[in-house]
Amino acid sequence: MRVKQRSWTPSRLVRWAATVGPAVAELAETILRSRPHPEQGYRACLGLMHLEKRYGRERLNAACQRALTVRGLSYRSVESILK
Repeated sequence: MRVKQRSWTPSRLVRWAATVGPAVAELAETILRSRPHPEQGYRACLGLMHLEKRYGRERLNAACQRALTVRGLSYRSVESILK
């Protein structure tokens, strides 16, 4: 696991996501729960953080809501929606 990923826990990732918006938190929880081991979802959640810096909170939350609606439950789905 990369150094940056080691400093995060599932609960810390979800807390961060909740500061962005409820849809981001729901998607982060879903990503972490859908993996056999939550650590396998860290990169996707950290990717969402990067998207927040690039597109802003409002757009990311809206994109996550759309991804949840269409069951596109991945970082790539959200990235595609934003593009």
